[in-house]
Amino acid sequence: MNTPPRILIVDDEEYNTDLLAIILKNYEHITAHNARTARTILDSDPPDVLILDLMLPDLDGLSLLAQVKKNYPNLPVIILTAYGTTNRAIAAIRNGAYDFITKPFDRDVVLSSVARAVEHHRLLKEREAYTRLLEVQNAELETTREQLAAMESVALVGQMARALAHQLSSPLTTVHMTTDLIEKTEELSEQNLRRLDRIRKAAGQIHQAIDLLNMLAITPEEQMPVNLNKLLSMLIADLNDSGRLDCCQVRLSVPDTLPEVLTRPDQIWQAVRNVLLSLEQAAMEGHYEDVSIEISGRVHNDAVRLIIRQDGPGIPTYDLEEILAPLTVDHGLEPSPKGVSLGLTVARNVATANGAEFEVYSVPNDGIDVCLTLPLQASVAAK
Repeated sequence: MNTPPRILIVDDEEYNTDLLAIILKNYEHITAHNARTARTILDSDPPDVLILDLMLPDLDGLSLLAQVKKNYPNLPVIILTAYGTTNRAIAAIRNGAYDFITKPFDRDVVLSSVARAVEHHRLLKEREAYTRLLEVQNAELETTREQLAAMESVALVGQMARALAHQLSSPLTTVHMTTDLIEKTEELSEQNLRRLDRIRKAAGQIHQAIDLLNMLAITPEEQMPVNLNKLLSMLIADLNDSGRLDCCQVRLSVPDTLPEVLTRPDQIWQAVRNVLLSLEQAAMEGHYEDVSIEISGRVHNDAVRLIIRQDGPGIPTYDLEEILAPLTVDHGLEPSPKGVSLGLTVARNVATANGAEFEVYSVPNDGIDVCLTLPLQASVAAK
């Protein structure tokens, strides 16, 4: 049931407020006999229409009108004026009053004026609501426009990164093949062997840059249920086939029964790939051979905890802190534990951007643990 419009009648003469209350019996009405009481009512529960006498004992009606229009600009005000004082009523209209009624009251005039004022107030409230809705929709539209612009920028960066990675990969493959051929077919001095090693190390840094470019080239995709066992099996096979894991042997211990996780498969692929290549790099820099990497997984609360464990060289605490800090660029060619930084930092950024927690634990000469915690598919987590 709709609540009838609420009318506030302000007049110092009780006879007038009682008469108007009788005329406006189909409305909800409240009366006040001075400006102070009227202000209290307005502040606590503003009405739909204010009927205001210009002659009040504690404040001039025009002054109260000015306060009302300042604080409640959409509230229609109908002025009550005695016969012969229409000039003040006209002044009130010029200062924002909606209408005026002369005393003694004509019932039909009062009802007509109040009905028009109520409708005017209703239309103003609707306009205000539509304006707020339009502002919200415009803000959402602007957000969408910015997102589309960002997606276009990301797509452009991805295209450029993909093209640049391709351009770098071909000559880099030639460098690798040539260095291998020279080492196998030529008698080299110790000095030239060291030079050849420096070329390989520089090529390894270029490989890391290509990995970063490939990560940037990934097209954003929707989250979907992912079987980690299948994803990681394909990733390990791809790395082995491309000869990227020379020092490390990767063993997958993720059970087939592990529930699916909700994530973006291409980006999690890239995150784990960067972790494995970083651990390979750490083994190379420590001159370790036949290092073992085990990938295991288990359900932990409403998520799957993926643990990538390398049993070879660890990373000193100060280097680990630097790795997990924002990316820095090392322009030197000499490798160090910082050479691992790019891969792990990119992996961390990709993982966290896809709703995964990323943690690294390491002790020098006692291995490295990289942990990714990925949320379960909602239907699985609810069971």
